[in-house]
Amino acid sequence: MSQTRNILIAVAAAAGIGAILWYHYGRDLLPDAAAPSTVPEAATTPSSAPAPAASAPAYRVPEQSAAQPDFVLPELAGSDSAVRGELEGLVGRQPLEAWLIPNQIVRRWVVFIDSLDRDGVPLPQRPARHVAGVPVVEQRDGQLVLGAANAQRYAALMTLVRSVDAERLVSFYFRYYPLFQRAYGELGYGQRDFNTRLIEVLDHLLATPSVDGPIVLTQPKVLYQYADPQLEALSFGQKAIIRLGADDATLVKAKLRQIRAVIVTRALPADAAPR
Repeated sequence: MSQTRNILIAVAAAAGIGAILWYHYGRDLLPDAAAPSTVPEAATTPSSAPAPAASAPAYRVPEQSAAQPDFVLPELAGSDSAVRGELEGLVGRQPLEAWLIPNQIVRRWVVFIDSLDRDGVPLPQRPARHVAGVPVVEQRDGQLVLGAANAQRYAALMTLVRSVDAERLVSFYFRYYPLFQRAYGELGYGQRDFNTRLIEVLDHLLATPSVDGPIVLTQPKVLYQYADPQLEALSFGQKAIIRLGADDATLVKAKLRQIRAVIVTRALPADAAPR
């Protein structure tokens, strides 16, 4: 069963977001100590075939968002220093050092976000470090369930999620949007708009079902899986949110909803005339 981690600063941090959501990854059970923390540039490819045409409404990021005094948009290949500095201003230096993989930041986030409604991406390509430890499980009424104490693994992450200001995060995202769009184009999506894809993924994550009561697991081999086949069939991103536990899942979804609302409010409908 995939480990959670990242949805946000998603969507954040995608705290974001995401990063919601961005902080739950890997395979549950054993730590991925042998996995490298960096990945060759050529490896940043989609986890599966490009998604079909977006079902989400198309919202265009205004071009003047990047036109600010003294702001010079860096090239994608050399953007890590500037992007890291801005994110540090958003969430603080210590949380950033604790979670963020500091190279190919924009590319990693684009690949990761694009994978959330499918099967995720390999650990070396993800934008944030995995949550420490292994899943906390317990026996209850003859069943293997995800333990209530498992939520404590994500306490530091939830503190980060709470701290993310949706308005400031979206301002950063819009300012650097040309880089996100360029990285998205490198994945083979042509001229398809990344902002529309982001909204599509946010809507998918917000549709994650709520789970009442214990989450029953199975362990057919080494990794844990959800015993409920409907839960096991969910996407990487939705499984990650469920694994947080009911309270933290509610918190993450509320933050993602805030971020989505700010994006839609500030963006332009696809058919709007340029301003």
